[in-house]
Amino acid sequence: MDYRFKYSPQAYDLWRLSIYGVYSSMAGMANIIFIVAMVILTMKFWSASTILIKILLLLGVSLFTVIQPLIIYSRAKRQVEALPEGMYIGFDKKGIHIELPSKTNLIVWKKILAIKKMKTMLILYSSSNEGYILTDKILGENKSDFIEYLNNQMKKYIK
Repeated sequence: MDYRFKYSPQAYDLWRLSIYGVYSSMAGMANIIFIVAMVILTMKFWSASTILIKILLLLGVSLFTVIQPLIIYSRAKRQVEALPEGMYIGFDKKGIHIELPSKTNLIVWKKILAIKKMKTMLILYSSSNEGYILTDKILGENKSDFIEYLNNQMKKYIK
């Protein structure tokens, strides 16, 4: 095995990835427009509003700024809790080895759809909605060597 890491992503890492996905899409743009509109409406009508309208305005402002991120974090926490203990991810010339206490799965390199490099993590996509997050904490000091290794294995650049 050329590289082997204990696979232990944190809920915060999945949350950040999800928030990035939401706010870099068209839905995220709609969220931002809604937030700006709600802030403007709240500032304009706050002084003349009844308590019920003030509550509704605050609820509207907090929908995408507080409530949605909390829901996404809750989902990320459940996903992390569902990961088996003692999971390792290994890399060699054959592909990516997902090692669980009871079995090992191999994903050959040609089945990897994409590798995306973000500021504090790498994401290895094995399908359009499934992948593995390797944070800087997981990679440790091996990050730059590991990225070079992935480039050599995938024969293309990391996005």
